[in-house]
Amino acid sequence: MSDPRFRALEDREREEIFQDYLDELEKKEKEDQRVAGKQRVDNLHHLFEEQKLSLDTTWEQCQQIYANNNIFKAADDLERLT
Repeated sequence: MSDPRFRALEDREREEIFQDYLDELEKKEKEDQRVAGKQRVDNLHHLFEEQKLSLDTTWEQCQQIYANNNIFKAADDLERLT
């Protein structure tokens, strides 16, 4: 890194700052994934409400009904079941 402020730090301080950066980045990515997953579940919920599936609808029937639906395809198996 060419920033003189960064070079002025001791090696240990640079490592700590970099590790803090990585920790924050990981935390942000996890939060972004959580929010995106919640959005996918909400989208599926609305999709299922619009279709008004009955209590007798099986999981296999549901998969067949929504096989070509982009909202259904975007969600992973756990999100679909949720």
